[in-house]
Amino acid sequence: ITVYGIWLGHVYQWHLVTAAMLMTMLNALPATHPISLMMAPHSGSLIGFDDVLLQLWSQIAPPTSLTSASQFLSLCNDFAAGRSYFDDDPATTLRSLGLRRRDFTQNKPWDRYPVAAQTLAIWDLVSEYVTSIVRASYPSDAAVAGDTALQTWIQTAGAPTGGNIRGLPAANSRAALERILTSLLYRITVHGSSRLLSAINPSHTFVANFPHTLQRSDIPRPRQPLSTKSLLTYLPNVETIGDAVSFYFIFSFSPPYESFIPLGGVHSNPFYPDGPSAPRNQALIRLRNGLLGFMSRYQPNVPQTFQWPVDIET
Repeated sequence: ITVYGIWLGHVYQWHLVTAAMLMTMLNALPATHPISLMMAPHSGSLIGFDDVLLQLWSQIAPPTSLTSASQFLSLCNDFAAGRSYFDDDPATTLRSLGLRRRDFTQNKPWDRYPVAAQTLAIWDLVSEYVTSIVRASYPSDAAVAGDTALQTWIQTAGAPTGGNIRGLPAANSRAALERILTSLLYRITVHGSSRLLSAINPSHTFVANFPHTLQRSDIPRPRQPLSTKSLLTYLPNVETIGDAVSFYFIFSFSPPYESFIPLGGVHSNPFYPDGPSAPRNQALIRLRNGLLGFMSRYQPNVPQTFQWPVDIET
């Protein structure tokens, strides 16, 4: 459970695929390109952090059964076989798992499965923002198809010798580009939830039988005699509990380098030219206000307004 939750469900989906998309984007698009203006604020730290994770594995990796970066990369290579870019989108994941909204709805959609409702809410915020930016930047489908730098990026991201990302569609229309960018920016944005207290405290942290604290895979029979020495091998490993607590607290108790919500307020630090009233900056302000509303609902007592980073920093 922990190996999947940390390495495949988190790092592979939000770090590795995203880094491949960002690296090929940075190599293909000039800094003044409209998509660069949108993505540059979200692209500053992820690749560097991934490098540090792989090179300093023994110092910073959380406690799991993977003991080296090469084991992690091998696991990801096996996991990625046959997977497509959009397989990690929340609606696709729910469908592939056979999870239906009507089965988890009592009074409002997904209220019996809050994590699904939360991820879909963030997806909707990002989707509305991306659509606004693409529509303001490209007057027609032909403008998208004729953007040679954009075409180079998407083609390189999908090439085996480039980003090696399976399933990227041709960016030949505004709708196709919106789908690609929503999936990319969603991964970066939703990652910020891991920096909030509710993601790690208390239920994820202070549970003595947390899966990766158990050092054996077998369960003894109820009446099986056990010596003290044998019993201790089944009990949670205190050192592993401490390592896990230390790892999770890195996220929630270190301020981000740059908050998604600027310290000066949602109208400050616009990403686009022509001031706060420009259509693209208005879309950015709506996204920021939407994220503020999400945090207030997610953690009504401690919203942690400035703890959500604009980039994947850790």
